[in-house]
Amino acid sequence: MYVVAVIPARKGSKRLPGKNSRLTLGKPLFWWSIESAKAAAVFDEIIVSTDSEDIRHLAISFGASSPELRPEHLASDSAQCIDAVQHAVQNWTKRVPDIVVILQPTSPLREANEISAVVNKLVELGRGVDAVVTVTEPRDHPDKCYVIDGDLLKRHREVTSTNRQDLDHMYKDTGSIYCFWWSSHRADNRLLCGLRVDKIHPFVASNSTSVDIDSLDDWKKCQFELLKRCPPKPFMIGSRPVGEDHPPLVIAEIGINHEGCMAKAVQMVDDAISAGAHIVKFQCHICEDEMIPAAKGVIPGNAPDSIWNIMKRCELTKEEVIELKRYVESKGAIYMSSPFSRDAANFLEEIGVQAYKIGSGECNNYPLVEHIARFGKPVILSTGMNSMETIEPSVNIFRNFDVPFAVLHCTSLYPTPYSQVRLGCISQIKDAFPDAIIGLSDHSMGNWTCFGAVSLGACILEKHFTSDKSWDGPDIPISIDPNELSDLVQGCRNIWQARGGQKTLLNEEQVTCDFAFASVVTIARVMKGERFTLKNIWVKRPGTGDLPAKYLNAVLGCEAAVTIDEGCFVMRSQVKDLEIVD
Repeated sequence: MYVVAVIPARKGSKRLPGKNSRLTLGKPLFWWSIESAKAAAVFDEIIVSTDSEDIRHLAISFGASSPELRPEHLASDSAQCIDAVQHAVQNWTKRVPDIVVILQPTSPLREANEISAVVNKLVELGRGVDAVVTVTEPRDHPDKCYVIDGDLLKRHREVTSTNRQDLDHMYKDTGSIYCFWWSSHRADNRLLCGLRVDKIHPFVASNSTSVDIDSLDDWKKCQFELLKRCPPKPFMIGSRPVGEDHPPLVIAEIGINHEGCMAKAVQMVDDAISAGAHIVKFQCHICEDEMIPAAKGVIPGNAPDSIWNIMKRCELTKEEVIELKRYVESKGAIYMSSPFSRDAANFLEEIGVQAYKIGSGECNNYPLVEHIARFGKPVILSTGMNSMETIEPSVNIFRNFDVPFAVLHCTSLYPTPYSQVRLGCISQIKDAFPDAIIGLSDHSMGNWTCFGAVSLGACILEKHFTSDKSWDGPDIPISIDPNELSDLVQGCRNIWQARGGQKTLLNEEQVTCDFAFASVVTIARVMKGERFTLKNIWVKRPGTGDLPAKYLNAVLGCEAAVTIDEGCFVMRSQVKDLEIVD
């Protein structure tokens, strides 16, 4: 049995231009069909039929075959898909196939087991049918729909009832899987479900896997469903794993608290590492590339000087940055820095940083975000001053460049009142970007909000840090000191260990159960044949008796099979006609 999959991936599309090659979680849309076809493990060949050289070369790199471009007359909007498939089979397959399966790239949610089940169904039915096609019940029954006739609504056909239980079951083909005996295909046959065959067996597919992309909204819904299948992937920054299965990563944000003083910077590195910080982070400012002179008149809300003067005063030389990186790494920690311009990003790449942190102000600076993503290294993105709508384009850039990434909730108020921290955003971000590692970049006072964030699933915690709160500096008032940083590192690890789990009895709790639980016991001597009542039995510790407390009502009213002294466990064998229902 020779089985061939054909994936028709034309470059054009009226409603959603270029949809077949549209990047979807960093992969062209047609890639998802190639992957599901390979995973189905039922095909001898997987062919991509296209009129695009780019799609053809990519298809080959993804493990499919695409010998040449389809003819121009099969690439127009009016061309029938089945005719392009016929051309591919007649000209490109290694041998005449027994079964041909069309996998439309606009149905990326189909699963490999669906493909194999459809193929197996056709083989099982044999030549009694020509094809097996996936179908679903439409969400809106056609008999509940209307047409517009002039200015009036009219039913598209007359029906006696519109109660769903009275309507015939209706089905539509999903556009996902078309499986047919090649010998049953006749070029002059009328089209039925897009095929030129006569007898089609329906394969009722799940609505959840039967999305057919025809618009931008369809694509967005589809990408979100694919995201839910892609849990956040842990990644490495240097030798440090980052993810839900690892203790939270704590970043000590020295930033510009050094005020341009190398000695202060070195002291803060020493203190941060001694306190247990996993990453020591700075900011990389090259003012002339970062700002225009108009910035000299812009004064931040938490400082008396212009943003230009602050950054110029705190700017380290390239030689100092290189020395700080070498020093941090010599102490066994990870050096990280936030670039605020293209030149800064290029410089950090030149000196070999292991990951990038993008600050909140650059979250919606998509040109800079893309520039950094092209380096291919892990990126941590802060999101203060941004909405879900402005965060999403940056996240899509990371997906498209296939870089590991994390998204940190942040509120850009210095300090942030607890009422405006909004820890609920952590869950919102997690739900919106299920493939992202989630964290918190916190500007509130103390560590409490970070502890709360860990319990909600935060894997990264970032706090501004200083060795001495009496120093001058724009971020000193919201910074934590070495003692607080040590508390943060240990507290986050403890809370991480405590989160999760299911409400069941632990084996280790049994020793406590033995003394803390109660059993059915006698509170007076009970004679043989006497009935058990609340005057002669009750429930008391320990819980090691034969009848736990929950069985008291089952024992009441029964007769004693033997005489039992006061203050003894009541045993099951001592109770006549005992009926226990758990």
